[in-house]
Amino acid sequence: MSSTSETNQVAGLLTKLRISGAAEMAAVTDGLVKVMMAGARYPGFWSAEILPPAVNSRGEWTLVQRFSTAAETADWMQSELRKELLEALRAVAPGRILTWDEVLNEPGAEGTVATAVVTDVKAGMEALYWDWESKIQSAQARFPGYRGTYIQPPPPDRPGRWTTLIRFETPESLNAWLLSEERKSLLSESNLLVSTTHFQNMSSSFPGWFPLEHIPIWKTASLVLIAVFPVVIGLKAFLLPLMKGQNSTLVLILGTFITVAVLSFVLMPVLVRSFRWWLNPEPEKAARLNAAGALIVVAILLLQAILFWDL
Repeated sequence: MSSTSETNQVAGLLTKLRISGAAEMAAVTDGLVKVMMAGARYPGFWSAEILPPAVNSRGEWTLVQRFSTAAETADWMQSELRKELLEALRAVAPGRILTWDEVLNEPGAEGTVATAVVTDVKAGMEALYWDWESKIQSAQARFPGYRGTYIQPPPPDRPGRWTTLIRFETPESLNAWLLSEERKSLLSESNLLVSTTHFQNMSSSFPGWFPLEHIPIWKTASLVLIAVFPVVIGLKAFLLPLMKGQNSTLVLILGTFITVAVLSFVLMPVLVRSFRWWLNPEPEKAARLNAAGALIVVAILLLQAILFWDL
């Protein structure tokens, strides 16, 4: 990311349209994505996002495109390519686009739940990845609960690294999209195009230990409790006797360091892999798997209490 002074210079272009009816919704979202992705290749591009109609907004869609300067924003706004894409977008719903507004602005973000996706594109696959990104952007824009997407192109020091922020109304709607068959099918198409994909949940606790899609806080806290308990007992049984008579602050610092290291590099990776089926269950099996996972967690805690009772 750039410095604060550079960020303050970013100029945003809002393209708003309102349509009547939903018959051409797929074509409208496809058209907006084409405008968004074309702008991302334009000089000075900073970021972009599509915001679907909010409640009681009468079907108003908003495309936000940001560029490094107002001059670059104006260049894109007046470009022939953009004009052609907008004319094609108008043509998909003849007579149904009721309003069409364009303003230079910088709106606040919308949405309540977000997941960041960082994708490393293989060298030489950029053009194919561009086409694939357009497809998945169109698909998720039509998914129930969608509240917007923010995309950022690769920074100069990390060529090929794309960042996408997906926003949905609720954890349930976000999880439904992340686990949907449509998304799984699209992801399978990208296997030859990307080397790695990282997920960063923006709305849950312990994001470094749980690099998955949205996970309820009570589940993350339960697994952390399972991991912390034996480490604390071990420190009490072995570290404290060894450091008897030492400065209490030094003992506390060392104990905290050991706890974080063991959790981060040993216990949490194992627990996350072992409980992946419970952390993000398939929607049709969620009730049964959630109950089963909760019972297993309680059983492990009881077993730990029995084993360490006299320590």
